Amino acid sequence: EKDIGAPLVLSRRGGRDGGKTVLTPLANGLIRAFHEKTKDVEILLRYGRKPALTVDGIIFEGDSFLAVKRKNEPFQGMYALPGGFVDYGETVEEAVVREIFEETSLKTEVYLPVGVYSRPDRDPRGHTVSCVYILSRIGGKAKAGDDAAAVKWLSFREPGELAFDHGEILKDAVKILEEQKNPPNR
Repeated sequence: EKDIGAPLVLSRRGGRDGGKTVLTPLANGLIRAFHEKTKDVEILLRYGRKPALTVDGIIFEGDSFLAVKRKNEPFQGMYALPGGFVDYGETVEEAVVREIFEETSLKTEVYLPVGVYSRPDRDPRGHTVSCVYILSRIGGKAKAGDDAAAVKWLSFREPGELAFDHGEILKDAVKILEEQKNPPNR
């Protein structure tokens, strides 16, 4: 109670009820939160801590690629490849198409895999493994949505500093495209 600054137990003495001690609504809420967290801890202890699975997508157009300006931390205000976390029950290919649409409003399809990026320190939020794809644009007009503050076509020859390890990923994608005979949207 001292640390929280509010009572957790209320006691009434004597009277017709003979006295009563009850938990406050705050105490009941803390107990519920404790039980919810206990379930999380039990799962963590049983299965261990695992990396999160993410996807990133690259859409090329001429000598440019589509980048999103991050609305949230980490790297708020910096440009990055559009992408995000894979939902349970979703393939990585479905996830990258969904994430691209949510962040850029573009309809796309997977063209080619770039690679899997798994360096444990690549994301300051924790260990993430990202499956990266080059996508073909099949519809829509690029505009910011979801977690993007803005979208912008950047030169892949001089993209500037990108969030996470996206500069390295972009270089790998450009190399792969240069090896292709008929790259999409180029």
